[in-house]
Amino acid sequence: MAKKTKNTEVEVPVVETPVVETPKPKKVEHKKPTWEIKDRVYYLKSNKKPLSYMLKTNNVYYFDEEKGYERELKYCQNQKTPFVDEMKGDQRLEHIIFRNGALFVEKSKTTLQKLLSLYHPHKDSIYYEYNPVKEAADDIEKALLADPKTKAQPPENPMSADRVKWEHIHRVFELCNRNVSETARRLKMHRRTLQRILSKRSPK
Repeated sequence: MAKKTKNTEVEVPVVETPVVETPKPKKVEHKKPTWEIKDRVYYLKSNKKPLSYMLKTNNVYYFDEEKGYERELKYCQNQKTPFVDEMKGDQRLEHIIFRNGALFVEKSKTTLQKLLSLYHPHKDSIYYEYNPVKEAADDIEKALLADPKTKAQPPENPMSADRVKWEHIHRVFELCNRNVSETARRLKMHRRTLQRILSKRSPK
């Protein structure tokens, strides 16, 4: 009888191919500027007249880059947002009035501040936000870049001394939230003298 031959199975080694994960593109997150809670002052640009000026508070729009479309703005004292599409309930429209060329907005009125500082289309064209740090930095830069051998050119139409005094008094008045007694105390002048100056029109 023929002997039975055993079939031997040869194991073939399995080579595992490493799986390479393709890196996913990182999402670029645009950091929103942090909002500093503080009192803010706004001024009309280039001595715009009249110095008592009512800024448009409805039918103005802001292009929202994140959403990709224009959003209507409106300032309502009873709302917590300047965007109409986020408002709830009744909308009581409030006027924004610059008096004597300035507008003081206390830190508690965050909605109005954000409307004026971030969203209103007339910012930097009709009015600007007063930034003492930036203005001081600009003055320092101009002084450093100026040629020390040459004198600065005098302005063509400088304000008169009376007008400079008037402007200073009214700025302090607005910064004091239009409080006559506090303004007089800070300027070290009599309250009646201050009231008399405030009642007069701006000198040329």
